[in-house]
Amino acid sequence: MKNYVLLKDNEVVARYTAETKPVLNASKGTVYEAVTVTPPAITSSQKLVESWVVHYGKYKQSWQIIEKTLADTWHFEDYTMRIKIPLATINTNTQLQEFVSKLIMWWNLTGLSHTADAEYSYFYCNFIYPEHQAIVDAFQGLIIIENLNQ
Repeated sequence: MKNYVLLKDNEVVARYTAETKPVLNASKGTVYEAVTVTPPAITSSQKLVESWVVHYGKYKQSWQIIEKTLADTWHFEDYTMRIKIPLATINTNTQLQEFVSKLIMWWNLTGLSHTADAEYSYFYCNFIYPEHQAIVDAFQGLIIIENLNQ
């Protein structure tokens, strides 16, 4: 079995799986065999962009690896700022563990959003209170302040 696509005006109109190439009226578009490619391995800082092109009578898939942007890793669109802390750093620094515990409590009390992935813990907000800036500054180099609008 082979995979086929029906293209009309460079848009996929239909997909088929068949033993032989489907024969259709030319007014409906052109049928091409679809050739897929296994996506390459990527790192956590990269993403894949899929593209398709007609090449030698076949509709061929290709992949481009690009670096993720800050917007690609943003979890909550309602916030323009986040505090990003590497989990490995949290796990090895007792002062930072205490700071993160307080951040979690403060974020929960104020209804702000926080999350984590395999590498970082993220605390989302729109600003840092002036009275909290000294605390943030004390952990400079251990935590990262990111702003979506910069």
